[in-house]
Parts: sequence; C-alpha cells; structure tokens
Amino acid sequence: MVDQLTARLRGQRQLAVLVAAAAVTALLAYRLAAGHRHLPEALLVVAVGYGILRRPQLAFVGWLVIVASVLPQRVLPVGALGVRSDLGEALGFAILAAVVVHLATHEPLRRPEIVWPFAVLMLAAVVGAVVASSYGAVRADWLAPLKSLVLYLLPVAMLALHRTEQHLQTLEKWILRICVAGSVLTFVSLVTGVGGSGDQKDVVTMGFAAPANRLRPAVLHLVLLGILLLVARCTTQGFTPRRIAALALFTALVAFSFTRSTWVPLAIALLLFALRHPAQRLPLRGLRTSVTLICVALVAFAAASSGTLGPSMKAATLRVESIGTPQVFQENSYQIRASEDTIAWSALNGHKVLGIGLGRPYGGVVIEHDPMSNRTVKEPRKFIHNSYLNTWLGLGLLGLLAWAMLAWAVVREATRARRDRSPNGARRFAAACVLLALGLEAIFQTDLYNRAFLATLTCAIVFLVGPKQAQEQQ
Repeated sequence: MVDQLTARLRGQRQLAVLVAAAAVTALLAYRLAAGHRHLPEALLVVAVGYGILRRPQLAFVGWLVIVASVLPQRVLPVGALGVRSDLGEALGFAILAAVVVHLATHEPLRRPEIVWPFAVLMLAAVVGAVVASSYGAVRADWLAPLKSLVLYLLPVAMLALHRTEQHLQTLEKWILRICVAGSVLTFVSLVTGVGGSGDQKDVVTMGFAAPANRLRPAVLHLVLLGILLLVARCTTQGFTPRRIAALALFTALVAFSFTRSTWVPLAIALLLFALRHPAQRLPLRGLRTSVTLICVALVAFAAASSGTLGPSMKAATLRVESIGTPQVFQENSYQIRASEDTIAWSALNGHKVLGIGLGRPYGGVVIEHDPMSNRTVKEPRKFIHNSYLNTWLGLGLLGLLAWAMLAWAVVREATRARRDRSPNGARRFAAACVLLALGLEAIFQTDLYNRAFLATLTCAIVFLVGPKQAQEQQ
C-alpha cells in the first residue's frame, strides 16, 4: 500500500515537472520566434527556477540574504510583461510558486497552523487595489504595494516547509550566520568608509546635536530575532564565549542604530522573556546573571557618557536618557510623526471602512531639495511611519482585522510555548517576544512594506509554531 502511494506521488511529481518543462519550452520558442535573443538569460532563469523548485528552503535562505542583510532594498531590477520588479521580490514569488507546486503534487508538506490572518490580509489587499482604482488611481500606484503584500504569504509557505526540528535548527543556524556576517560587514564599512556606513551625521536629541555614525542596515530587523534566539540558547544550554561575543556584536549594532523605537520594544521583549520563559529555572542563576548584566551595563553606560568610547556612544547615552522624558515630544522626529497621524486621521473621515485605497496619497507632503534644478520640490507623501494607520488607509478595517487575528494567533501559540519545558519551548517563546517587539516597533516605523521586517516576521512565526511533532504532542 505504501509503495503504491509512493509510486503514485512520484508519478504526479514527474507529470508536474514535464508540464512545467513543456510550458517553459513553449515560452522560449515563442520568445525566440518573436525576435528576442536573450536565450542565455532565459536558460539561467529556468535553471534557477528548477533549483528553487528542488530546494525551496535553501532558496528562502538566499532570499533572507538578499532582503535582510546589508544589500539595498531594491537590488538587480528585473521586469516581464510590462511589470517591473527586482531580485528580492521575484525570488519571493518564485518560492511561493515552488511551494504551490509541491502542494499540488501532494508531497508530505506540513499543514500551516497560522493561515487565516494572511488570507484576510490578501483579501484586504485586493479590496484596497479595487478601491484605489475606483478613485482613479492608475495601475502603477497600487500594483507595487499589492505585490509587497502578496509576499506576506511567505510565512504560510515557510510553515508548510519547515516541519521538523532539523529544519528549524538549520534555519536558526543560517539566521545567526546572516546576522553575524551582516553586523561584521556593517562595522567594517563604518571603519573603512566603504559602502556609506562611515558617513558621520549629527543625531539630534532634545535639541542637542551630537556627531555620530548611525547604522541602520537591513539586517537590523533580523538581529532582533538573532538576539532572542541566542538568549533562548543561553537560557537552556548556558553561556559560551561564542554566544557572548555574538550577543555583544548584535547589541552594538542595535546601539549604533540610534533608534529608540527599536531599543524600547527590544528591551520589553527581553524583559518578558526573562520573566516568563518556560525553561527550567536554576536557583540563583537568574539573580547572578541579572546582577552581572546590570553591573556591566552601568560600567559601559558610564564609560560611554564620559566620551571614553567615542562620540557615537556618547550620543547613544543621550538618546537613552531622552526615553520617557517630556522633552522628547518636542523633537522634530516626533513632530513629523504626529503631523502624519493628524493628516491620516483627517483622510480617514468618510473612509473608515474601506480606507482610501492602496498607494494613494493621504495628504502628507514631502519637501525635498532637487540638486539638478536647485529648487525645493514638494511631492505627495505616500508613506506614514505608523504602520497600523498605513494599513487602515490602504486596506481599511479588513487590514486591521488581519493584524488583530495574527496577534491573537501569536498569543495562542505563546501560551502553548510556555507549557513546553523543552529547549524548543524556550525558542518558541523567544519568537513570540520578537513578534511583540515587531508589533510595537510598527507603531513608529514604516514596516508594512519593509522586506527585512517581513523576513523577520516570517522566521519568527516559523519558530513560534515549532516543529510538527511538538504540535502533535500538545
């Protein structure tokens, strides 16, 4: 019986491959007959597509390198049939297509546990595009954000692929490697001045401008997950010199970002993990660790405040001291966000159910200096820092419902993780804490269409749900 079922599945898989090969061959023949001579490029695309179909998990790691390391957000522009894209977006869609093919051939994939939030988000995206079109928006306005939102199906696809503990361990190793490599390359760029990270700019805090090197590479989002994964490892397996060095490297990168909307959510996530993690607690170990960390932090803060660690770290201490003070509400960065929110609320008047549509300006204005004409240019602002207001504007209440459903699913899985006393339980709860940090960060940052944010969200959801065996036991 098993042999017959295996032979049947193998036959279906071979049939799917043959159909795909025939379709590709026909497409190549059509393109060549039409006078298009890009045969080497076409063959390369076919070869890459076949590799993605065979190893979608490894292709996902490649996607992480492209969208969540130190590369630009839009690398290697590509296009087909009049639709413009880039390597990161095209690879994401190729991975989704590969997972669909695997599902169509009835391969032993896992049934994703978190589906409905992203299904509702897809429905909201389609409705947002229709609303935008009804208000006169052209395809170029709503197509780009629509494609970005379709990539939010990647968490569902990755849940289907990563079904065993071995899969999760491999993914965790790759994430930590990407975080280490990305952090090292960022600091190398800072020291050498190659790549733009070495440019020094003033960081204004409560009216005081301090010279500092502000580092905000794409890997910064993934580093948040790397920190919590390492903390979970240290909780269950103990500290090692390599883990301590990696934590120090990741913490330094987060510090040099000078982004309080990243610092505070990360601190809350770490505090929640320390207080509620499900791993076995040894007497006095937590107290010893806490006292050690507090002493190290106080010494480092004092050294940075005195300027011993350089002007950038001194500026970082000023940034830390500003958290929670009333003066922070007078800073330009906060005033810009407050102005955006006010304009967005005005734009939602009369459009609270469906929003104003994908990609449409909501009334904000971007004022920039054009060096070519030497004039000040005003353009409609299509982005807003508050990602939830951005969702409401573009997707309506249906988009907010999708995020609410995802939040409920995260709370449900986090509750299950707290009952798991194995090392996997600590990792799952650490992933839940990362998702909390991302949710808080999205209040102040333009994360909705940020691929590094999506990459971190996807990986965290995969770790949160855990391997299939753990789900079956619960």
